[in-house]
Amino acid sequence: MSVLVYTESEGGSFKKAAYEVASYGKGIADQLGTPVTAITFNANDAGDLGTYGVSKQLNITDSKLEKFNAAAYADAIAQAAKAEGATTVIISSSANSKYLGAY
Repeated sequence: MSVLVYTESEGGSFKKAAYEVASYGKGIADQLGTPVTAITFNANDAGDLGTYGVSKQLNITDSKLEKFNAAAYADAIAQAAKAEGATTVIISSSANSKYLGAY
């Protein structure tokens, strides 16, 4: 059981929203007594998510996913949630994440 957070990145670097969802996810995870797992796509600077409460990171590296694709990202996030036994999935309110929500 865990809380899964989608941490957005662009050009290999995390967006501000990635740190916000990690911190928010940590708060929810503390209430639930579970760890926080982050899912990233082609991120280079993954090391500092632990500072924001992330216990584990799943970094998907695939050249086909270098550009945002809501359906492909949503599928990968769903697979990660199932594999991790995530009871909660957190995404930001960015434009890309709003597309994800439809899937």
